[in-house]
Amino acid sequence: MANEVFERLLEKIFRPFFAGIVNKSTKLFDGIRSLPSTVPIIIQRVWRGRERAIAIIAGVFLASLVITTVFAYGNGLSKAALKDGIEDLLFDGKIDFREDPGEYNVGRTNDTGVWESVCDELVQKPEFEDCGLVFGRQGIRVDNQFFDSGFITPQPLNVEEIKGESGNWANVSLDYPEALSSGPPINDERIIRFYGDGIWDGELGDRHSKDIIYGEWPANGGIATANRAIILPSKLASQAGVEVNETIDEITFSYVTDVQPFNEKMTGCKLENIEYGPEDNGHKYCRQNMTVTNLTIVGIYQEKGAGNPTILFDPIIVHANLLNSSQKTTLMEYDHGYLGFALDRDKLPSQTADLAVEYLDNLYQDVTGKRITVLYGSNGSTVLTKEELTSEHKVGVLDGSQSEIDCNTNVIKAQCFVTNATNLRNFKDENNNSIDYFIMNSKYLGSQAEINGTIVDSWGGYASGQVELIYTDLISGTIGFLNIFLGLVAVFNYTLMIPIVVLSFSVLIYGLALSLEQRKMEVAIHRVIGGTQEGLRKMLTSEVVIVSTIAFLGGYILSIGIVPNLLSAVGFMSFESSGDLAEYRWANLGIGALIFTIITTIGVAWFYGKNKADEFLSIEIVEGVSKISKKAEPRFWIPLACFLVGAFTGVEIWIEDNGGWGPFGEDGMVTNFITNGLLKIFAPFLLWIGGAIILGKIGAKGPEFLVKIFGKTALLSDIKRGLTNSTSSDTVNRLAVIMLLTLSIVTLAAIQGYTGTDVDERTASADIGADIQVQFVDPVSKEQAEASVITAIDRIDSDKVKKIDSSASIGTIYPTAKGSSGVVTTYVIFDGTDDTLLWDKQAVPNRNIDNTISGLSSDRFTAGEGAISLLDLPGNDELDSDDTGFEYKITLEYPEYKFRINETGFPEIDFANSTYRETQVTYLGEHQWIPGIPSTDTDNSIIIGENSYRKLVGPTIADNYVSTTWFFELCDQNNKDCKDALSNLAVEVGNSEIVFSSQDWASSHEEVETNGGLIFGTQGLLSLQFMVSSVAVVASAFVFLSLVLDQRSKELAILQAIGASPNQIRKLVLFEILSIIIVSMTLGVLLGVGVAQTFNGFFFVFGYIFQIFLGNATPISRELVWPWAEIILVNISVLIAVIIALVLTTRKVLNANLAMILKGE
Repeated sequence: MANEVFERLLEKIFRPFFAGIVNKSTKLFDGIRSLPSTVPIIIQRVWRGRERAIAIIAGVFLASLVITTVFAYGNGLSKAALKDGIEDLLFDGKIDFREDPGEYNVGRTNDTGVWESVCDELVQKPEFEDCGLVFGRQGIRVDNQFFDSGFITPQPLNVEEIKGESGNWANVSLDYPEALSSGPPINDERIIRFYGDGIWDGELGDRHSKDIIYGEWPANGGIATANRAIILPSKLASQAGVEVNETIDEITFSYVTDVQPFNEKMTGCKLENIEYGPEDNGHKYCRQNMTVTNLTIVGIYQEKGAGNPTILFDPIIVHANLLNSSQKTTLMEYDHGYLGFALDRDKLPSQTADLAVEYLDNLYQDVTGKRITVLYGSNGSTVLTKEELTSEHKVGVLDGSQSEIDCNTNVIKAQCFVTNATNLRNFKDENNNSIDYFIMNSKYLGSQAEINGTIVDSWGGYASGQVELIYTDLISGTIGFLNIFLGLVAVFNYTLMIPIVVLSFSVLIYGLALSLEQRKMEVAIHRVIGGTQEGLRKMLTSEVVIVSTIAFLGGYILSIGIVPNLLSAVGFMSFESSGDLAEYRWANLGIGALIFTIITTIGVAWFYGKNKADEFLSIEIVEGVSKISKKAEPRFWIPLACFLVGAFTGVEIWIEDNGGWGPFGEDGMVTNFITNGLLKIFAPFLLWIGGAIILGKIGAKGPEFLVKIFGKTALLSDIKRGLTNSTSSDTVNRLAVIMLLTLSIVTLAAIQGYTGTDVDERTASADIGADIQVQFVDPVSKEQAEASVITAIDRIDSDKVKKIDSSASIGTIYPTAKGSSGVVTTYVIFDGTDDTLLWDKQAVPNRNIDNTISGLSSDRFTAGEGAISLLDLPGNDELDSDDTGFEYKITLEYPEYKFRINETGFPEIDFANSTYRETQVTYLGEHQWIPGIPSTDTDNSIIIGENSYRKLVGPTIADNYVSTTWFFELCDQNNKDCKDALSNLAVEVGNSEIVFSSQDWASSHEEVETNGGLIFGTQGLLSLQFMVSSVAVVASAFVFLSLVLDQRSKELAILQAIGASPNQIRKLVLFEILSIIIVSMTLGVLLGVGVAQTFNGFFFVFGYIFQIFLGNATPISRELVWPWAEIILVNISVLIAVIIALVLTTRKVLNANLAMILKGE
């Protein structure tokens, strides 16, 4: 019975199923086999109807280009972000011996040649690119736990003294306190590293050479040794006043021989050699000195400051060959020798942080998993190798070990006894009988002091069984941050690309529809003469697939080729070519993304073509021949609702951007946080799609509107009759929608692109305040500050920066306001500083910089939001609405202390005789920030002018003003050469021992371009949108318009047949099409303006998140920039393309045989 049921199931279900699969597979293979013979025929057929093919090519090409670029750009952006995040890492990891130093340890060596040979083995792995020996920080044997005792106790080589006739080394500090303020408490002194040959050339040499600002990095270790080269960090060189080619007689450095906690005794170390680590380190160290002599400065590199603490920061660099063999052995013995390596970073997965972490974990396991196996012989046993073991030898092995397996498989040819580790160490088997040898993995050995025997052979590990490794990865710490960062970037950028993706599919579908609609009559005629449905379906779909494949390949190749250029965008439509980005050109799209792109381009084209073929085959032949078909009316209310919601949100965002309007405050009409957020996310797309459909219908009616305006004029008197029903074509309506979509994206991309560029520049200006901001260690006068900068200018010797154009400082005092409790932080803007400080309209009351500067000079003041509350002052909105003319004044008091000598002989303040200086200042309005000072600092402060300051502190203090912060105007920061000079100058100024820090506008702007107003990677995406949509609108106007007119060839032929002149035909076509195009272009630009406005809330939210997330404390409002010149240029290009298409197509119609055209219907 069961067999019968099974047979029936097989007969009714499985057999037809498998038969269908076999049938389809047969057809597929038959189709593939027939390709060589059918493709040429299809191509000939396509060529004959090339006007139709161009429409398909345009759609598929654009879709392929856009989708491929989105995927490739996203992947390239991730790679660029990862590479940028780890670019400052000179080494990707630090390799140490697995075991601590000791007399009996397996897997260590003091032979530097053996140790360096491990690098030769590692670089054979595809993951490793370079490797070399380093003498520096001691071995780390913990898993990157920065504050673990095992991580903080290994010490570097500290520089103790530098001597030389060149430079003033006696007054140079060798402390490095930045190491403690930016990382775990390991060490706070300047360090030195000695590099073996492997570091000086190759990838590691290239990484080091990029930081050289004076001199050059030696091309290889031989040159470095021959020149007795030393490379100095910039701050150290500047403090000593030394330059390239000058010499250093002697450097004394110290290494560590022992470490103990603070409260433990340290035996065997002289008292003068004991050095206590930082307080939080908790350990003291026995340090011994070494010396290297006769060195020549060949390079000075730019210090990077504290970063990953694994190998510590900004060392002096010398070749290891300048140490003698005894010194090298000593450093190896005390664990100061390690291997620094560089990974092939291109192989590091960048799609997700998890993949990168998994890749690094697998590499760690692979590298550290090679353990040593040791053959021990009992005292007095014959020394031999594993291969020399015979059945005469008694050998012990651990239960379940690889050695037991090797014994069982006769790899080890000996009498094998399985027992435990304790027995093996005593050369006993499981029955406590003596054995000659034992084999054990190093991880089970313990101390060799417990073993009554000697090592006779070893294998596994590295260096032929001599070395076992552990390493500390330096990259992983960066990846966690990037995971969050790239997640935010992906959400924003992929959302931003929705319009251009939708546009590409719109053009694709429109091109397919326009092309295939012209085949309907051809299909009907083939059916009349006996064509089969399968044959006709195959004819249409094969043509579509062949044409789509050609277009796809063109779009794909172009996309992958331009991705590096998009990644090099440093602003909207601003690119700086970089050879480093060329690597993203051809290896940037995964298989999954490629398959998805093929499906969404060629697949969509095939599916649409198949459906159209089925549609043509399902209608009556008469209907196909007559080109009459019934179409369902679209639901007009859906796009209308989308348009209205989008328009409402645009008004809402405008009200919020302008701080309120009419009865609505700065929170706008929608005060619910969730509702407001959802509207800002979805409204731009609702407005764009709904607006394109609604306004497209209006654009298609362009001739009707203009006929009503010009219908009674002589302009249209001879063609008015021919304009009847001229806009009824569905293809014309689609063309209007395409014009609206493309031009709205052009407008959106241009407005938001240039707005983002403006935000970047304003953010840099707010952060730095001038071309250069210098923070000095102690207060200095204007003359001292300028002298320090002039010295740096002379050192960089740049043509773009030769002198200081102007300088300024912002003073700070702490007076009290009469009638209020507590002091008020007060910033002072001195007269004449407006030439130096980069003010922003957003920062000052009423957005009027000149009025604010003038008011401050005239005893007026501004206040931050916190100070307004403290002093009970009105905000800007209240001031604007106050028509009474009332002025708010406060009186500031500043103490002028007298001093006296007290009973103990020390000075103290004489409060009885001290007085207060005071001045009255008038409230000007609310400020947002001061150039170069974070808005968080100025929020609770007021700003006064120089005149008020003098009244408060008196002429003596005012005339002898000193400050720790000075600002300098030097050159036009928008000039590239000026930017480079400012970056170099800031570094050189920062090297001075009297300077705490130096920041320049150019470097800040570069950082903001990456992480600020335009958000990471958005420059390239907006540039892509602008370029693609600009090309798409021009190409669409030309290609699709040609097909639209070609469809109307019979109508125009009839007009000729009844007596219309060629000029009337030209005039008719010109007026009709230009009416549609001009109205559509106007509406498209207006729609783009509206979409840009609604996108502004979206941009601001993400821009604000990134500014705060990445440390920019001054949030800049996104005030839209209107690049009308670029928008007008695109529109003119469209008009030119339209006119060319009109001329060519109309000429074709006028020159055609009227009888043939009429007969074709």
